[in-house]
Amino acid sequence: MAIKNTSLANEKSHHCQKKIQSLDLFLKGNHYKDNAIVSDILVQKEFAMAQDKLLFVMTKFPEKYLELDCDKLSFNFKVSDADYKQLSNQISKIKTAKRQEILKVKIYPVDDNSASKKLGNLLVYKRCDLSLVTNLENSVSVFLGMRTGKQYGVRVEFTPSKFSNDELNTIFYHIQTVLGKTRYKQVMTSAKVSRVDIGCNLVGIYKPIIALLPKYKSIRTCNSYPNRESCPHRYRENSFIVTESYYCGSMKSSHCVVYDKGLESEKKGIGHTKPTTRIEYRYLLHTSGKSLKLNSLASLEPRLQNYWFIAPWVFKRLTKETINILICNQGLSSIKEGWLLARHELIKASSELKGATKKRKARYSIKNSWLKDNQAKILNRYRDILINPKR
Repeated sequence: MAIKNTSLANEKSHHCQKKIQSLDLFLKGNHYKDNAIVSDILVQKEFAMAQDKLLFVMTKFPEKYLELDCDKLSFNFKVSDADYKQLSNQISKIKTAKRQEILKVKIYPVDDNSASKKLGNLLVYKRCDLSLVTNLENSVSVFLGMRTGKQYGVRVEFTPSKFSNDELNTIFYHIQTVLGKTRYKQVMTSAKVSRVDIGCNLVGIYKPIIALLPKYKSIRTCNSYPNRESCPHRYRENSFIVTESYYCGSMKSSHCVVYDKGLESEKKGIGHTKPTTRIEYRYLLHTSGKSLKLNSLASLEPRLQNYWFIAPWVFKRLTKETINILICNQGLSSIKEGWLLARHELIKASSELKGATKKRKARYSIKNSWLKDNQAKILNRYRDILINPKR
């Protein structure tokens, strides 16, 4: 899905982006290598206020400036010996000449050394990728194998936001023709969802100015990238590394993640024109010990409203030492420590101001009502396509 473009992102950040482009830092990801330069930029009043105005309206009026999407969906279902044989032998055979022109199926045997050999409790024997000539870069992956307990099983994984409704209908209608309409509906209705990623792109927002805090104390573990284990060489050069991706919650169960979408695109060789930060909640249902049938997909409750963004205007009032605590080596304890220091510094700064002052919110969060309505609509749409694909 294309990143939602807003005139606001252009208007509010245009002046500051011109200044930053001259440094050639933010648009090429080099800012992650020098925290001193980043902190110099974040304390600039014009930059902090432009980012603040943009994030404020995004969280207050998400219906105008944000677009929710599903970045990953995977589910599993049991099949009989006959179902497995049918899928294994017939999924690559496209029945009509018209569908043969638009649908492509690639079969990959999965060897013992493959990363996808074991997916949860499924020992994978074969992987089938289904794509369309109009969208060859993206595919729906179907993994066939043996479940624990010596019963055949299937796992399906794909990124819904990268397909149109018609494309998904074409792919899953083909799978339905292989199994037969009645049997297909039986297995899909009882399929168990293993993972759903729901999020949105904050177009025009630079990741380094985003510090996220959970609203509730149930979250005790957080992680970030890069870290000492994954990039020891970078930590030998500098102990303060600006965080590229921040995981709020244990990565082994459901959690929230914030990362630099533009930097991710650059690493994949995809050009980008605007700084973009992505926030998403990853529902890892199986590892969290929860069970959800595909038929009840839309019953997932939104979670993104449970997190605070520290307002970007705050950064213009902070010392560089506090900013480094907030943006480098991000973890729950460091962001809480940085927020505590920030509050003290804000109180001190406000006491020194003379005359009438404007009271500002220091934290923002995305509206729950908008999240609830839009998440239900998105998941209902995908559930209907998967269970009842149209020709």
